[in-house]
Amino acid sequence: MQRKGTSLVIDLGYVSNPDSPRRVKKSFKWLLGIFATATVVVLGTTFASNINLNNNGPIEFGQGIATTVSCQSNPLLITPTETFDNATNTFVLSSLDFDNIDTACLDKYVKVSLWPATGFAPLIDFVLASNGITPDAPGDQIIASTVELNLDGSAHIALTKIYNSNFDGSGENNIPAAMISKITAESSATLPATGGEMTYTLGQYAVGDIGPGGGSIFYYSLSGFTETGAPCGSSCHYLESAPITGNNAWIDATYAWSRTNTMSTGASGITIGTGFANTQKMILQDNTAGFAGTISRAFRGPNNKNDWFLPSRDELYQLYLAETQPNVNFQFCGYWTSSELNSTDSKVLILRTGCYSTAPYDYSVEKGHLSNTRPIRAF
Repeated sequence: MQRKGTSLVIDLGYVSNPDSPRRVKKSFKWLLGIFATATVVVLGTTFASNINLNNNGPIEFGQGIATTVSCQSNPLLITPTETFDNATNTFVLSSLDFDNIDTACLDKYVKVSLWPATGFAPLIDFVLASNGITPDAPGDQIIASTVELNLDGSAHIALTKIYNSNFDGSGENNIPAAMISKITAESSATLPATGGEMTYTLGQYAVGDIGPGGGSIFYYSLSGFTETGAPCGSSCHYLESAPITGNNAWIDATYAWSRTNTMSTGASGITIGTGFANTQKMILQDNTAGFAGTISRAFRGPNNKNDWFLPSRDELYQLYLAETQPNVNFQFCGYWTSSELNSTDSKVLILRTGCYSTAPYDYSVEKGHLSNTRPIRAF
C-alpha cells in the first residue's frame, strides 16, 4: 500500500497521435499532500448523502458535477465515489475523479478541500500541481494515482486512496462519506497553503463501553454534533452517562430544578447539543449549590472530569433508549432535564414503565419540585 505526501505533483505531457483513443494513459507520478494539525468539526448524513460542490446544487456519490475554476475555460468535472468498509462498518470516500482539466490549468496549482457541514477545518486537503513539487518533510504519506490525457489536451485524474492519517493509521480510505458536505477547488499561480485538517478517531468507543469519564457511552454520532459550551465544542461524537456503580459513582438523588420559579433562565434548548448550554444558563441565574444544574456541573466522577451537565430533553431521551446498557439503568421514575418550559416549569421525563401508563413520558413540573437527576458529558 502506498503512502501519502504533502502535495499532488503532475508532470503532464501531450499526445501527438490523432488516432489515439480518447484517453491515453501516461506514466505520470501524482503525490497527494496532506498537512494534519488542527482539530475541529463534523456533520453529515448517511449512505449516498448529498455533497454541495462550491455551493452549487447537491449531488450524490457516484454522480459527477461541473464546477468553475478560474484557469478553466470549460467546467472542471469532479466525481466522488464511496464504498462500504467492513472493518469500520462505515461508507467511506473511495475515489475522486477530476476530468476535463484544461491545459491552462496545467501550469497552475489547484487546491482541493473536502469539508464537513460545520466548522472551519477540512476533512482533507491537497494540491494538484505540475512543477515537480516534492513532499516537504520526511515521513509524509504519498498516494499514487493514474493520469490520462484526452485527445483535446485536457487531463483526467483518478484518486483512489483518500486517507487522512489524523483519523487512523490504517493507510486505507478512511474519510467517512457521511461527513462530507462540500468539495471546493481553487486555482492559483503560487503554491497555496494546506493543512489544519480535522482530527477524528473513527469508532473509538461503542455504545455500552465505559467512557473516559468512567461512565457508560449511550450515544454515538459518526458525523458528529455541536455541544455548545462543552470542551468538545463543534466536534463532539459521544454522550456519556455518569456512572452509578463503583468509586465516586453518581447517586440519582432528588433535587429542585432551581431556587426561583418566577423568572426564565433562557435554558430552552431541547435537542441534542443543548444540555451543556442550558445548564450554564441555569447556574448563571442561580449558582446556589444543591440544585439540579449546580449539582450536575459539580460532579467529577471517578476520573475527575469537570464537564458534566444536566441533559436536555432529547439527550435524556437517548439515555432512556440505552437503558439496557451496563451502568445506565434508572432506579426511579422521573428525571429532570435542563430544558426549561417557562418561568415556572421545566421538563421531566418519566423513564420507567409502571410509573405511568407509558414511558418515556414528557411532562412539565414546577421548578421547586424534587425530581431525580443524572448528569452526562459530551466528548
